[in-house]
Amino acid sequence: MMKQKWFTLSQAAEHMGVSVDVVEQSIIAGDLKAAILAKGWKAHWVPTGHGKVSCGPTEIADDGFDVYGCDTADGIKVQSKCFYASQPWYLHHSEAYELLTGIVEHLENVILLPAREMKMPWADQYPELRGHAWALSGGPKVSKDDLIILEKDINPGQSQETESPRKIDNLLRALVCMAVDVYGYQPDDARSTTPTDIVKAMEKNSVSVTDKTIRGWLKEGVQLLPKAGNDD
Repeated sequence: MMKQKWFTLSQAAEHMGVSVDVVEQSIIAGDLKAAILAKGWKAHWVPTGHGKVSCGPTEIADDGFDVYGCDTADGIKVQSKCFYASQPWYLHHSEAYELLTGIVEHLENVILLPAREMKMPWADQYPELRGHAWALSGGPKVSKDDLIILEKDINPGQSQETESPRKIDNLLRALVCMAVDVYGYQPDDARSTTPTDIVKAMEKNSVSVTDKTIRGWLKEGVQLLPKAGNDD
């Protein structure tokens, strides 16, 4: 049986030993790459540097790949090759941000980056295509539930794998300590307004997160703090 190479967000959270909110915030912050499984999508690549490109009907077929004749904004005719995708493709950070912050519910004709470990078509003839933005079209709408994380991006090495949970624990502890000192947070107060105050402070710095998320982080952080009278 082939080992799974990717995880849903909930599976990634379980694999990392954190909450789904932590995974989503890592994607929003740009610390973790989100992808989709682009089966049945038609992938297009057009040479960059020509401004807006409009492509007409298929002109010829080349080694099983369609080749489109395109007109660019500066009047130059170029060709766009396309093929049917069947592998994970990275989602552009701006698109993932819009999905996870609720700016949009779905994406259509999204711009994605090919997952680098996947061998791209024409890689030998066109090495410059690697790492460039591609446009995917013809597939279903993409929602946040369709996002996946490639295993290599959450488990790049044993040392980082063991260090990451420790960093997160310390960040949660720091959040609780600042909430207590700055906002007068009382962990036993179920009606505390501190989560809302923190949300407002984050919004002032263009970071979107919910009260529920902050309340969950505070609860986790409180459980990580040393107990009173514990000298260990």
